[in-house]
Amino acid sequence: MLLIQAVFIGVVATLVMDVLGYVRGQFFAVKSLNYAWVGRWLLGCCHLQFKHPNIVQAPARRGETAVGWAVHYLTGILWAYLLLLGFPDWRADITVWPAVLTGLLTLAFPFLMMQPAFGFGFFAAKTPAPRLAIQNSLIAHLCFAVGLYVAAWIYRGMFAV
Repeated sequence: MLLIQAVFIGVVATLVMDVLGYVRGQFFAVKSLNYAWVGRWLLGCCHLQFKHPNIVQAPARRGETAVGWAVHYLTGILWAYLLLLGFPDWRADITVWPAVLTGLLTLAFPFLMMQPAFGFGFFAAKTPAPRLAIQNSLIAHLCFAVGLYVAAWIYRGMFAV
């Protein structure tokens, strides 16, 4: 039951993050992360290349877009699962703060792992506008937090935990 709930909440939360990212892109010309880069990096890891000088300039790999999007959604499911494990009472008493905390914790991965591995530096320090990249990551991950919260309520309404 916990796994089913985590899959539902994780997929819906990630979808909320993506939809809000799309809306931000349409209205504010904010570029979302290219998930093909995630796939390119992960497929590169299979060949023992864990860091790139610049992932954008790295050669494309077959299937990178599908792999990147799949990993994106699997990561959302994993974070939802960790949220449900870390806050077991949250399943019955849904409040916003565990979702916000989880959303903020997810920022550790882009800032400390993904951006450096992509060649962008810690906290996007090697990008043309690091503060803007940090701001956009923060907003995206807070959108994920909103998605966690909303998805938990939807799940509760549909399946009455």
